[in-house]
Amino acid sequence: MTCYITPELAARFHQFGSNTFVQSGGTFHSPEQMAIGHGVFMRAPYSLNAAGSNNRLPVIQLGDGCEINPGMEITAKNQVKLDRNVLIGPHVYISDEVNITAHPTTGAPIPELPLTKHEGGIYIGEGAWIGANAVLLGHVSIGTGSVVKPNSVVLHDVPDFCVVSGSPAAIVQIYEASSGSWVPVSDNEQAKELLCARRRQPLLSICIPTFNRAPHLEHCLESIYSQVGNNELIEVIVSDNASTDATAEIANRFATRYTNMRVVRNTENIGADPNIYRVMNLAQGKFIKLQGDDDFYVDGTLLPLLHVLHSHGDCGVVQIFVRNGDGRIWSDVGMSVYLDITSIYATFITSIVLRREDLERVEEPALFLQSSFNQLYLQYAILEKNPRFCIMNSCMFTYAGISSDEYNFGEVIFRSYQSILQHFVGRGLTPEDIRKEKKRTLFEYAIPWFKHIIATGMLADTTRFEDIYTEHYHDEPYYEEALAIITAHSTSAIERRRCMSLSIDPQTAAAFHHFGEDSFLDISGQFHHPEKISIGSRVSIREYYWLNVIEIDTRPHPKIIIGDGCKCEQGLILSALNRIELGPNVIIEPRVYISDTDHEYRQIGKPVKAQGLIENWGEVFIGEGVRIGAGAVIAGNIRIGQGSIVQPGSVVEQDVPEQCVVSGSPARIIQIYEPALDKWVDVGRKTDRGDTDITAQKRPPLLSICIPTYNRSANLDRCLGAILNQLKEDAPVEVLVSDNASTDDTAEVVQRYATRYPCLKYFRNNVNIGADRNIYHIMRLAKGTFVKMQGDDDYCVEGTLMPLIQVVKDHPECGIIHIHVHNNDRRVYTAKGAQAFLEASTIMSTFISGMILRREDLEKVEQPTMFLDSSFNQMYLQYAILMKNPTFCVVNWSMFYYEGNPPLGYNFGEVVFRSYQSILRYFIGKGLTEDSVRAEKRRSLYHYILPWYRGIIANGYQTNTNQFEEIFSEHYQDEPYYEQVLSEIRSIKAARQSG
Repeated sequence: MTCYITPELAARFHQFGSNTFVQSGGTFHSPEQMAIGHGVFMRAPYSLNAAGSNNRLPVIQLGDGCEINPGMEITAKNQVKLDRNVLIGPHVYISDEVNITAHPTTGAPIPELPLTKHEGGIYIGEGAWIGANAVLLGHVSIGTGSVVKPNSVVLHDVPDFCVVSGSPAAIVQIYEASSGSWVPVSDNEQAKELLCARRRQPLLSICIPTFNRAPHLEHCLESIYSQVGNNELIEVIVSDNASTDATAEIANRFATRYTNMRVVRNTENIGADPNIYRVMNLAQGKFIKLQGDDDFYVDGTLLPLLHVLHSHGDCGVVQIFVRNGDGRIWSDVGMSVYLDITSIYATFITSIVLRREDLERVEEPALFLQSSFNQLYLQYAILEKNPRFCIMNSCMFTYAGISSDEYNFGEVIFRSYQSILQHFVGRGLTPEDIRKEKKRTLFEYAIPWFKHIIATGMLADTTRFEDIYTEHYHDEPYYEEALAIITAHSTSAIERRRCMSLSIDPQTAAAFHHFGEDSFLDISGQFHHPEKISIGSRVSIREYYWLNVIEIDTRPHPKIIIGDGCKCEQGLILSALNRIELGPNVIIEPRVYISDTDHEYRQIGKPVKAQGLIENWGEVFIGEGVRIGAGAVIAGNIRIGQGSIVQPGSVVEQDVPEQCVVSGSPARIIQIYEPALDKWVDVGRKTDRGDTDITAQKRPPLLSICIPTYNRSANLDRCLGAILNQLKEDAPVEVLVSDNASTDDTAEVVQRYATRYPCLKYFRNNVNIGADRNIYHIMRLAKGTFVKMQGDDDYCVEGTLMPLIQVVKDHPECGIIHIHVHNNDRRVYTAKGAQAFLEASTIMSTFISGMILRREDLEKVEQPTMFLDSSFNQMYLQYAILMKNPTFCVVNWSMFYYEGNPPLGYNFGEVVFRSYQSILRYFIGKGLTEDSVRAEKRRSLYHYILPWYRGIIANGYQTNTNQFEEIFSEHYQDEPYYEQVLSEIRSIKAARQSG
């Protein structure tokens, strides 16, 4: 059995990330000076020695996703930093204690290369691989994606994407962007020539046309350079269209810092389209990528893009399809196919990557230069020469939401777009292609955006929209249908302009989920999907806000909730994928950004160690009376306690307890209100409230116990007592309750426990979203390494919870831990595969209290809501996890007892026959076989379903058993035991009727 370092030791580190596993059997000197990121795996033995002063915390840094093999030694006096996803082979030695200028044994000088050395320590770039028995000495930098061969001694910097070998290590291979191949290197002079050539023609040119958007340009550049630094396969070019704000100053500041950036400035504004065309012509890369100055890269996405360009070097066009983030990458051929996939989203400049060789073959590159869509024309002109293209489904960008009145919406969406497509009829497109696209664009893009522009009052020119539409669509059979929609909203726009005042008008306010009395939202702001936004009473939101609901669903409850009395200054941005809630009387100062999506990387391309896409299910809750300072950023799954203060410019990445002051990036507690003293106490002083480091205080727990509940306050009271009374004070557990809008005293019951148990967190839905959705909702709120569901009427047997926690600790590799309460031999064992799991769990995998899931594996399930309305979605999730991680653990122990709430809210026959068997059949060929499913069909019937049915009938439960016999017949009529069981079902029913 593999053992890992104790939570007590992990807590001593400067940082110890989630989903990180460090085997016991190694040594740490000064762990408080070491930062270990998320998803790190370190095998014993190892020796980490941080010998630096306390002023240089942390001295040793291991980035997210690093994998360390046995025998590694690190000694750091200044700093040793491993970036993300580094792979370290066995018996690697790294020390920065001396600055090597000559070979320590032979005295030979170290070959010089035209590189900037990493000052003051050792840096190993993202995705690098350090081979077995390698030695790194002095102050050296290993570039992104580079490889140090086994037994090499590195005494000098290694550029990006190079292979070095020998003692001292010298470059033996260099990745050449122009050919997309690794080129052997014979000597130092050849290496210099190849590196210089690669800088002249990198793999990718990122071209940013800009005008008077200095703050957005700064954010855009930060999102690039936080990932790539001086990456030698990338150049960045900014073309400033004679801006009059701070654009030039910001761009030049980045250009001074980074050698792979160029800035050009037009002496006068030449227009948006010509500026786009100009910056493309300045590019030297093999591929040219346009970039909107108000589009920002999600962290961890640029290296995957480089991998795609390397792997698809023969494609003339690479389209980053941001409307689908499933991570799929594929190539295809032809304009018709390209149009069918990309539609009008091919006009989005930030999604476009063009191969320069093919772009230079376009005979009339400026043909549609004044159309606002010349970039669309260039893509199809390239496909005419080189029909091969690549699609990359990736949500790589976030968008600042800047609307523009520089062009007429109807002109570009109808006239420009259709004119360009018509130009290619007979050259790769057909009239039928155009006809289909014309209709799709109208109903899926033009009309929804027109309605959004009108509803939100965006600064976009929609004059003559109806006339331009008529010009292009009057001969279409659906013309009148669409015209009625457009006319209705055009009338709304006229009325809106008539009643426009400093605050949004009543008609616009009526579009919100709720808009309270005496609330003020300045007309200069924007909101996306107001029907999913709830504004309380006496709310004030000043100029230039953006309330953005990223994704809508069919559920009725809002995703942005702003409580009564909140006061928000100008520039507020709320961006909600799941839910952001501001409690009453929250005060928000200018330029605050709050998002429930965590923009840490979740996909790192394909260096040596690949990462998958992990979906984030965060929610933000800001408690009553909180004050958020100017320029603060709050991102991810965050709760800020009542009465706390976030200082200006802080970046909040962890929960903040009640009545605390936090500051910095990342934010740390600097003051705590001490009730006993009735004053705010600096964190340097001892207080009764314990540890004041957010990261130490709020480390992700080992286990989240999730209790969905509705109108069962008495049961919930017993359930919580049975759990919380067993937990030790330092138990690595959080307990979550999701109240499905109960109308009894559920809230009071939870509050009574919450005052005594800080690990208890209470969430309440505004409306009842249904049992299945509440189960799914609370699973998404969990932060633990493992997630355990718990029925509100299932009670933990005394003395079982701490042993269960130990089982979880002992089995970190398992995707599922199944508690089999019908077997009490207390055996704990592991097995692999869906078939073995089916045999071990049978239909008891549907029992939510017996289910523990590893959250890392749960978040990798690609379609987690596929069976959400089946009442057994939790069973589907378990088998979906086994497809990714086949290892599971079974605990034979009657840890819970159940006192008989009859199953209500669903049809018994529907779920035990139709739902259960549908899910099992879904996994045939994906881990299960026809024979195993058929055997389970019989076993579950005799061992569980018939006894349950008999109990329901005998006890007169109000469970819905309508059509039980018919549903049984539908699923079992072809089985040899059908008649026998049918007779038994009828006799059970008859006995009840006669009794």
